[in-house]
Amino acid sequence: FLHDEVRMRMLFQRFVRKFYTRERPDLKVGADRLEWAAVPERPGDEAVLPVMETDITISGKNQIWIIDTKYYADALRIRTSAPKLISENLYQIYAYLKNAAETRGGLYSMAEGILLYPQNGAVLDAAFRISGHRVRACTVDLGADWREIHRRLLEIIA
Repeated sequence: FLHDEVRMRMLFQRFVRKFYTRERPDLKVGADRLEWAAVPERPGDEAVLPVMETDITISGKNQIWIIDTKYYADALRIRTSAPKLISENLYQIYAYLKNAAETRGGLYSMAEGILLYPQNGAVLDAAFRISGHRVRACTVDLGADWREIHRRLLEIIA
């Protein structure tokens, strides 16, 4: 089980979703199916678009967080001389944010995207703005004491 990345990814995703459901009952926590901000040129063209479903969407009174949990041996890849985020992960969270903002508006126009990885080595806590959305890439050390895991996960959506 520990060497099956797919099963570990699903376990990590469920753990994070259940954590926020339990620890933040004041927030709505779940997965969210988003629509593409796409206009088909011919009838039926929309049928080829893939489903866009978040791992975790957390909604509060004044904030929405879209969390994409990732489970890899390393959150960063070595490209040229410096470690970089995995581009597909960044593209995915950007697609969620951009399409949700265009099709839903409201708080989704200010939604924050979070790429969340288990910590395997270096701590990652990077934040930047992309097209008006705050995007973060974070790690949580699952080998730490439970109180530290608890603190870190709450801090991520503080």
